[in-house]
Amino acid sequence: GTWREASIYNMKQQTAELSDNVTYTTGVNKFTFGTHNEFYNLTYGFINSWNGRWEYKDVKGFQADQPTRIRGAFTTDPKYPNDRNALYNNPPNPFKVALLSVYAQDEITASPKFKVTPGIRVDYSAVGNQPTTDPALNTVPANNSTNPTYTNTPFSQLNNKWLGQATISPRIGFNWDINGNQSVVLRGGTGIFVGRMPFAWLGYAYTLNGTVYGNIDYKPASGTTVPLAVNPLYLKDTVNKYGGPSASATREVDIIDNNFKLPTIWRSSLAADFKFGNGYKLTLEGMYTKTLYDVKFQQINIKDQAEYYSTGPTQSPVYTGGKLYGGYSNAYFLSNTTEGYRYNLTAQLSKTTNNIRVGTQFLNLNWSAAYTYGVSKDLSNGIRNSFQSNFEVNPAIVPNSPQLAYSNFDLRDRIVATLGGTLVWNQMNATSLNFFYAGQSGSPYSVVYASGGNPFNNAANANLPYIPKDQNDIKLIDNGSYTAAQQWADLNALISGDKYLSTRRGQYAERNALRTPWNHELDLKLMHEFRLSKK
Repeated sequence: GTWREASIYNMKQQTAELSDNVTYTTGVNKFTFGTHNEFYNLTYGFINSWNGRWEYKDVKGFQADQPTRIRGAFTTDPKYPNDRNALYNNPPNPFKVALLSVYAQDEITASPKFKVTPGIRVDYSAVGNQPTTDPALNTVPANNSTNPTYTNTPFSQLNNKWLGQATISPRIGFNWDINGNQSVVLRGGTGIFVGRMPFAWLGYAYTLNGTVYGNIDYKPASGTTVPLAVNPLYLKDTVNKYGGPSASATREVDIIDNNFKLPTIWRSSLAADFKFGNGYKLTLEGMYTKTLYDVKFQQINIKDQAEYYSTGPTQSPVYTGGKLYGGYSNAYFLSNTTEGYRYNLTAQLSKTTNNIRVGTQFLNLNWSAAYTYGVSKDLSNGIRNSFQSNFEVNPAIVPNSPQLAYSNFDLRDRIVATLGGTLVWNQMNATSLNFFYAGQSGSPYSVVYASGGNPFNNAANANLPYIPKDQNDIKLIDNGSYTAAQQWADLNALISGDKYLSTRRGQYAERNALRTPWNHELDLKLMHEFRLSKK
């Protein structure tokens, strides 16, 4: 209701799954043949800012009915009246998704010590009817530039045909008990794996296709009085009355690239287990994942006409050409990228000792300690619900061409340790005490310009800042009683007081290069077990 991003929100999902596996063993071979299929019937009833989104410079401006910006959404298709109950109960453009797969593998016991498991999987993803294509989409002029800052599939070639292709994923694993007694085991594997995507993204592509909803984005001249339209049914009429029809003549389109593919990775792992001494076990493991297809978000309705500062943030393009097509408020674009990777290295030592006599009782002890170092890099984290948010809030120097940087899921350092014991009093009673500790590097985060968003006219509000070397490397102006000298003193103190920023003077900050403090967690579990009878 009152949340402006979900004034109308009614998502419904019906899911059916069908799986079947058949296993057949003959000689040294254990064959498995199977299929797993998921069928989704979705209704994505989500309208951003249908109630309207009014902004004012200050409280005085609000009391005087003098907004600085008015935004909102309304229906343009006569089949869908601009009424909340109608849109809530009958959202436009329901869609269907099918994720189908078949697979086969053979576990080959080549010897009592060695097993190898080759396999293959075929994944096929498809939607029912593709979304309606805005008639103007393919008429948008080419984004010609002698020095382009970003690239994308030209508007004239976009066809709203995506998914609907099979992916063949071979994989192989092995397990080698070198001495035949589990004292040294080498194991690992490699293969291709197809992932998923939030179906909300498909919902945006179906809903914001340019033929159902129009956009309001009206910026009244300073001092213009526009009474608040309390009822959203009259939001468009109010804006047209004071700003003219052009204030509500645009629409947003969310476009998925031709032949878009679900996220796909190539993952390999290698591990060794060593058992020695009296109950000790050491495990060393490494895993590497290479991105084959990941996601990338852009705003492609920006004319690629850029100018640059001569000093300071010289790499940040300032777009001066306006929109490619005036009928679109925004054209957000989801495509694939092949950039990205992650790896984890783990070492773990554990020990279990049973039946230690303590008087007439017995004590079982166990402990383990593991350390993992992990790095993950990507272009876009894909952690947000809408195309717009995924683009706007992805920190970058050039938002339409983001650089490979640390992911939101970058692990870095993690320590996990356990310590536990069980005292067996008799056949009927046992008491156990266990400790679990986890310590992990803090979450990665970024610093961005805080200027109200969009400082370079690039439609993003998470631009990575340039860190000035000294006071001559940044132009500051007096702001009332807050002088340029005071501003520099505060900014310089901020930079000097931060371990990361102080190393980036004369350079840009990087996405997710800073981290919050370490997180430590210690859990205790005390349990007594009563056996009420031998059964």
